[in-house]
Amino acid sequence: MLIYTFDPQFTIAQIIGIVATIICVLSFQIRSNKGFCLAQCCCNALFAIHFFMLGAWASAIMNSICILRSVTYAFTKPMKYRILATTIFSILFIAAIVLSIVVFKDVWYLAVLTGSASVVSSIAICTDNNKIIRWSQICYVSPCWLFNNAWVKSIGGIITEGFNWVSSLIALIRFYRKPGQGNE
Repeated sequence: MLIYTFDPQFTIAQIIGIVATIICVLSFQIRSNKGFCLAQCCCNALFAIHFFMLGAWASAIMNSICILRSVTYAFTKPMKYRILATTIFSILFIAAIVLSIVVFKDVWYLAVLTGSASVVSSIAICTDNNKIIRWSQICYVSPCWLFNNAWVKSIGGIITEGFNWVSSLIALIRFYRKPGQGNE
């Protein structure tokens, strides 16, 4: 017989995760790059709190770094500065992997998955190439985060990454449609 005990911290964490999911989904309706990045900043902040409350340190730290990444990319246009920012964020993500494993005793493969997914997405975003961004999302970033989110029981995280994966797939299908088939 399965007995469920109410855990208010887990419930509040899940509510925060769902709110983050709603903000993430709505952010894709924002047309300006700055507006999108700032909405993503709010989403990352809520997910950082969500994962902290779930005890998923690596996920919380990666999302905290993503707050800074979103703000930086919102206000950084010249490619040389984006490359510098991406290098710095990649170093921070790698340091976060080590911190999560050594200090917080987090599950090592979750730290590696979320950290490497964050590095890959940072590099993809830096290219400013929508196809590269979508391919990285489909092939690596979303699968890593989906595994992590399932492992730490993040309902909002699972929904968000599922949405990201499907929307990236739809975008790629649109990119590769041949002229004359509604892609004009």
